Amino acid sequence: MNNRQPYSTKKMVRSAGMFGGVTMVSRVLGLVRDVLSASLFGTSGFWDAFVVAFTIPNMFRMLLGEGALSGAFVPVFTQYMQDKGEDKAWVFANRVLSFLSVFLIGLITVGILIILVCFRFDISDRLKEVLILSIILLPYMFFICNVGLLMGILNSFYHFFLPAFNPVILNVVLIAIMSLLAVSDFLSIKAKIVVLCFGVLFGGFLQFSLHFIAAVKKGLRYSFSLRYSEGVKKVWLLMLPAVLGLSINQINLMVDRFLAFKIGAGIASSLYYSNRLIQLPIGVFGVALATVSFPLLTHHSASGNMDDFKKVLSNVLKISFRIALPATIGLLLLAYPITRMIFEHKQFDCASTAKTAFALGFYSLGLLGYCSNKIIIRGFYSLQDTVTPMRIGLVALVVNITLNLILMVPLKGGGLALSTSITSFLSFFMLVFFLRKKIGVFLQPDFFRSLKISFVCTAVMAFFAFGSYRLISIMLEPGVTTNIISALMPVIIGIGAYLSCLVFIDRSELDEMFYLFHLKK
Repeated sequence: MNNRQPYSTKKMVRSAGMFGGVTMVSRVLGLVRDVLSASLFGTSGFWDAFVVAFTIPNMFRMLLGEGALSGAFVPVFTQYMQDKGEDKAWVFANRVLSFLSVFLIGLITVGILIILVCFRFDISDRLKEVLILSIILLPYMFFICNVGLLMGILNSFYHFFLPAFNPVILNVVLIAIMSLLAVSDFLSIKAKIVVLCFGVLFGGFLQFSLHFIAAVKKGLRYSFSLRYSEGVKKVWLLMLPAVLGLSINQINLMVDRFLAFKIGAGIASSLYYSNRLIQLPIGVFGVALATVSFPLLTHHSASGNMDDFKKVLSNVLKISFRIALPATIGLLLLAYPITRMIFEHKQFDCASTAKTAFALGFYSLGLLGYCSNKIIIRGFYSLQDTVTPMRIGLVALVVNITLNLILMVPLKGGGLALSTSITSFLSFFMLVFFLRKKIGVFLQPDFFRSLKISFVCTAVMAFFAFGSYRLISIMLEPGVTTNIISALMPVIIGIGAYLSCLVFIDRSELDEMFYLFHLKK
């Protein structure tokens, strides 16, 4: 029996709203987790070591798990379902899971051996801390990369809730552990971070178990098989170039963090916290729209229905721009009060707030590019073209590293964030250019009309949001309550001004947003 149900554009938009809502819960829990970590560890050298060590498995999560592998797997799995039937599709899925598991075990083993060899050389104490934590965290790659493939299977059946809920699992585990560590005064900061690393492994195991059970309910009957087939070969050939193509932002992030680690103490941590904030709108809107539109784009591509393919892609980009544009300006104007409200507590002092807000302002400039790139790259992947995004990714990566080395001198951490933002827009324009060459004009007339409206409404929002922030800062005395009010009230006023402007110019634009958030049937 085929569990895949018909899927419409309207259902896709509502699924994006559901995905975004669950992702919002996840991001809020992520912020709670970051508030606890900021309170426990601040921007200390030990926390720098954790941030850098966790970057490696996290990068592979994006490259192999949620990025390139799932992007290569879903189109081939969908094609198997349509052309060869569900039984052969599950045989194909079993083989991919088996090859992936063996590859990950080998990769983790080699990584640990390389780290052990490094200890034989004369290395700094800071680097030793990173390597020790890396040994603990590397096995997390096995769980989370397999989760990424299982998420691809679930998304193929238009099951989006559990994949969206996935980060909540890890966040809940880490919040519980850090809450216990907060009252464990007998442990040193270094010991607490080691305990946290083992918490990451436990969270990864839970994530894998729940997704595996969900895939079994969809029809997966796992049996280990390393028999090579044309389907497996096709996935690997699509995946290899996609490693750079889809996840260029994560590669840039890794480069940023390692360079930040070299700049000085606290810089890597400030980039981590600022990136956590920018990931909230990216996850809620950019990733949500890219994820739920991918199966529909793949279906239209496999069916040869390019007119509907273009309409869906243009519509998804239109919604992304309508949300990301005001979010960009809002974060740019309110970076300091938002950072202060969320993180400034105990070990996270005024200096930490200033460094983090400085980086956040530069990161926010690229928000529009971050969200749109995730969507357009999925468009390429649904056409089973992973080579073009790879080439664009390589160009962007070289540009990013070059800009990093130039801008990190005068702007330090802010320069690393700015180079990432510039690179995101460079990638966006190249992706649009080459996709247009491939399929012709795909942006519909209503996209450009909506973009003009979004610019006007964003300007109105910026005036009211920043004006209210300045007024509150002048009228109220400094304090915790003022910090909360000066961050939340401008956001609320800005959102109200943006929505009111949409109503005044074109009510249909607002109705579509309400439909996205399940506020209108």
